[in-house]
Amino acid sequence: MLDQELKDRLRKETESRLPWLEELYKHFHANPELSGQEEKTAARLAEELSALGLKVHTGIGGHGVVGVMQNGQGPTVLIRGDMDALPLKEITGLPYASQATGLNHDGLETPVMHACGHDVHTSNLAGVAAVLDAMRDYWQGTVWILGQPAEEAIGGANLMLQDGLYERLGRPDLALALHVDPGVPVGSVALAAGVQSSCSHAIDLTVRGKGGHGAAPHRTKDPVVLAAQIVMALQTIVSREVKPSEMAVVTVGAIHGGTKRNIIPEEVVLNLTLRAYDAGLAENLVKAVKRTAQGIAQAQGLPEELWPRLEPVDTSYPPIINDEKLTQQLKTVFEEVLGEGTVVEASPITGSEDFSFFAQADPPVPTVMYRLGVTKKEALEAEADGGPSVAPVHDPRFYPDLDGSLAAAVVSMAAAAMSAMPKK
Repeated sequence: MLDQELKDRLRKETESRLPWLEELYKHFHANPELSGQEEKTAARLAEELSALGLKVHTGIGGHGVVGVMQNGQGPTVLIRGDMDALPLKEITGLPYASQATGLNHDGLETPVMHACGHDVHTSNLAGVAAVLDAMRDYWQGTVWILGQPAEEAIGGANLMLQDGLYERLGRPDLALALHVDPGVPVGSVALAAGVQSSCSHAIDLTVRGKGGHGAAPHRTKDPVVLAAQIVMALQTIVSREVKPSEMAVVTVGAIHGGTKRNIIPEEVVLNLTLRAYDAGLAENLVKAVKRTAQGIAQAQGLPEELWPRLEPVDTSYPPIINDEKLTQQLKTVFEEVLGEGTVVEASPITGSEDFSFFAQADPPVPTVMYRLGVTKKEALEAEADGGPSVAPVHDPRFYPDLDGSLAAAVVSMAAAAMSAMPKK
């Protein structure tokens, strides 16, 4: 149970900072940066944290920022927010809508917008830091305010760890994060223990053959036809090799092969994503893809040296698994500071999130990610009645309702941190 004085003070400190926080949010929203390019976003966050007196570390794993707030002996709590945006043209019509552009991985200019709420996440970091700094009498320990780069593309959490985050600053006792959820009403949060996201493997499957003239296919081993057979066969992995009660996804997202309609090429490349809630099942999916592809190649008479080749690409993401004990503690905390009935049961998502990397230590770091409601209740009710759809994340129409969202974010996260570091 939280002290009533603490709860009253928390609301007061949060409300007094909302005008500043909303302006900071609008700045981040109007000035988004793509994954791995968050230089100005990171600099602004570092500036805000430095102004509060935190010891700020920059350039970790790219543009990663960590502000350290020390307040006596006690646990170390990591609070993470991701900073990157998406290559989308914003069509929200907001007065502070993004007009920004950036260069994608191919070096081509693209519009950029915060279509996944990372502007809320980053603003929340500054707000929580300010409130915790003002309420040092109510907690003791160390807080890391962590701005993470590249969540959307290249696993920025893992990059920060590979760059020695825990070696430099030590191992945190727990890690917290939130993510906006347009399916949850403003003022509420969604939370549950256990698996919250899928693990994910990105692999390329190179299907090889023997090329030749399109008029003489009998003198070739056509990798286009072979690739088509493989794509269809892969669809049976989930339907016939995975328990119906378990979640698994095998997606062929792109096919690359050939240069001209009358030339049979030497190879075709398939870009795949494999997902599951269970890491062991995800590994079995990889093995099944390899076995299926190579079996079809063998059946078509290809020698072993030309069997399809699997290559992992990008970073494989482990699932987010919310710690049972910490989750139950936070459910109580959130009900107390946000109000009765404001905590709804979260269902696992089939997408992936690299916050899971912060748990990867020995022993594992207890972690919890919860979802922040950012849509007016009336809009969700209207949608349920057949009215206009609420824009999901990664949609160029998505934006959070600021009236209540930022306050709920700061109040919930600051309360969560203080509950883990009570004053002795």
